[in-house]
Amino acid sequence: METADEQASAIEQERQRIGRELHDSVVQQIAFALYKLEFIQRLVERQQFQAISQEILQVATILEQSLQELRASINALRPPQIEQAGIQDAVANLLSQYGLTIHQHLPAIGRIPEHLQAPIFRLLQEALSNIHQHAQASDIWITIDIQNNVLLITIRDNGIGFLMPVQETSDERPEAHSQRHLGLRTMRERVQEVGGSWQLHSRPGSGTVITASFPLPNRDTNT
Repeated sequence: METADEQASAIEQERQRIGRELHDSVVQQIAFALYKLEFIQRLVERQQFQAISQEILQVATILEQSLQELRASINALRPPQIEQAGIQDAVANLLSQYGLTIHQHLPAIGRIPEHLQAPIFRLLQEALSNIHQHAQASDIWITIDIQNNVLLITIRDNGIGFLMPVQETSDERPEAHSQRHLGLRTMRERVQEVGGSWQLHSRPGSGTVITASFPLPNRDTNT
């Protein structure tokens, strides 16, 4: 078994590796995108609109690739809260940070596979932040359970809810770009990146329900 010092050293080495990879890929891609934007500005001054359209598409592609690589690198790192306290205490500390009544039913929290701990912690983090900022809720219900060999995460609030486009109810790409919808998109993509499925239900005056499900190996079957 690794000692605490060995674990800390391994974590630091992994962070340094990811830092080098980000510098070699994401940083260079963003620098190139900035160069492209300067070029687009010159095209605007010359009113070369067809070329502008082509350049904008290239910049969008570059930034989308950078975003995917950055998310993959972030997901490769376990949050320090988990490293320091373990998933159960990390989640307990997270839930205690908000001035809301949080109803918890977490029978499977100790059985979350290691590769899902970071994505699920970040999902809860993003969901609570989104609710705190936008939902005007007083109560939140959070469930982490295993049913039929599937890990289920449900986050429900009694906030103001919202009217959502049809595209946002499931794994399809949302069309809205407000801060709230950006947070929802981030959560959805976190779930999808580790092979999970995502469901979202909301309507004005009726709160919001987020459900994420993750298939588990056979050894994690609920008994």
